[in-house]
Amino acid sequence: MYNSNNFLLQKVAAKIALDQNKISSEEFNLLIKRLEQREEEALLEREIREKKIKEATNNLYHKYSTV
Repeated sequence: MYNSNNFLLQKVAAKIALDQNKISSEEFNLLIKRLEQREEEALLEREIREKKIKEATNNLYHKYSTV
């Protein structure tokens, strides 16, 4: 499930690792790129899930309000 705080914390941790010379700038850039890609995928999954829930709710409302 998407959690913006989780992605932000991971980005901050990567920046701290870079600042402490525990990773190279190339590794940092790769980490950030992967995190952003995972964040986009998580957002898309959330949007799809929310759309399905909305459709199901509308279907139930229509089904029981027209009886």
